[in-house]
Amino acid sequence: ETQNTCNLLIYKSISVSSVVNLAIQPDKRGGVYMSGTKCSRVTLNRMAETLLRAKREKDTTLKKMDELSGRMSALVSKIQNVTADAAAIAHRIAEFKKLLNEESPKIKEKQGELEGIHLPESIQGVSEDQINAYHQKILQIRNEGQRVDNLFDKMDMDIINLTTADKTLSNVEFTMQKFQHQAEANEALLKKWMQGEHNKLTQDYGVFQKNLTQYKNTMQSQKDAVHISRHFKEAEGRLDSFNKRLAELTQESNRREDMHQKRLYILKGLREVCASLGFSEVSEPTYKEKGNHNSPVMQSFNTVNEGEVAFTIHLDNRIESDSGIRVEACGDEFGKLSKALEDQFGVETAFRRVGEENVPLERENTEKPLPRHETQKTNRASGK
Repeated sequence: ETQNTCNLLIYKSISVSSVVNLAIQPDKRGGVYMSGTKCSRVTLNRMAETLLRAKREKDTTLKKMDELSGRMSALVSKIQNVTADAAAIAHRIAEFKKLLNEESPKIKEKQGELEGIHLPESIQGVSEDQINAYHQKILQIRNEGQRVDNLFDKMDMDIINLTTADKTLSNVEFTMQKFQHQAEANEALLKKWMQGEHNKLTQDYGVFQKNLTQYKNTMQSQKDAVHISRHFKEAEGRLDSFNKRLAELTQESNRREDMHQKRLYILKGLREVCASLGFSEVSEPTYKEKGNHNSPVMQSFNTVNEGEVAFTIHLDNRIESDSGIRVEACGDEFGKLSKALEDQFGVETAFRRVGEENVPLERENTEKPLPRHETQKTNRASGK
């Protein structure tokens, strides 16, 4: 009866099918003997449970160490297949290789230590301190395995993020080359028509380049590969906006250049027609604002009998004139000028006095189908 009671107490917290052979002997005074040492039922129970846990954790840790060896081989293979175009990521990949080389012998060493732990089949002949020591050693190796497992998880993810960042960086640098080529090809045109906007774009792009250099340096020192990858994704988005701005500025500059060429053609015709009418040039054509091609072009002529007449040709080809020609002679003089411009250069004009800008144009059926431009407002008359 004492034997059965003792067995019941011990097995309450462990499996009846356990391989642990308790090999206990009952005592008349209610205790049990184990290899000549008297232990309480509580102690025997704790020792048996600890031994059983140690066995399970040893088996589990051995499997984990085998798994780590396999993961290491996979990481080595993955690193070898990484094509690192950027020197920065190549530096990080080299760090990973070095780290794997350092961890490999540690894994083998811990695996050997674990295999060298020979747990007793039972608690017979073993002290509680010995069983605890075995258990603690196994736990230390298990924790080391977990550390390496976490390290491999991070390394695996870092490799993915760094290779993604490397590909993104390659795309960014390729797109930057195209952007710089386009910017250089259109630099003179942009400075001519969009000086302020071009300066702002150049300034912003310079800051972008500086930040990109910092991002590349971060790839060498920053351990957070997710943060690095996000940097380059943001850089890719910024570069898209730069390309859009450059395209818009270039398009507007080309539009203004086209208008300017038309303005120069009108100016050429105006000068030649005025010369044919006997007008002499008072001065060379000048921009209203010196050096600013967006400002109107100004040209003055001295008429034969009616004093000076000044023409202002805007970029949108509006022509304004200011003259001392008598009102009664205004229509005749400007009529001659308009007819000559149309006949010789195909430039249609419709001069109007101030206050008549909104009067609709009348066109005879005999007029030539020449390109029409917007009606131009003038001080003395208007043309288009």
